[in-house]
Amino acid sequence: MEKIFKKVNLGDYVVFDSNVHTGGGTVQTEKIQEVLDKAEEWGGLYLVVEGAVNTGALKIHSNTTIKCVNSDCGFYLADNTNLPMFRNAHPHLKDIKDRNIVFSGGTYNFNCLNQTHNT
Repeated sequence: MEKIFKKVNLGDYVVFDSNVHTGGGTVQTEKIQEVLDKAEEWGGLYLVVEGAVNTGALKIHSNTTIKCVNSDCGFYLADNTNLPMFRNAHPHLKDIKDRNIVFSGGTYNFNCLNQTHNT
């Protein structure tokens, strides 16, 4: 069976109740991750982000494009996540397992003041 590359609007799965500059809103990590995980099943994912979401750490699979429609759209890292906002779904020390990942447009606020840092 051939895998299908699929275009999805994130707004069909989450509520855009955050702000990329100031945060707030509902932390929606699980819902966002469920959508991102479809990239493996479908062979690829083109995710259109039409607003701002508050999220914890997310894993990105091969053949994933995240397209934010303007600078007010994107991701705000939830307080005390203390992990990268995005990381490879299949990290490996010797081989690159996750390829063809694209981030286009938008704002990605890593909420640095509200994360734990090593001194």
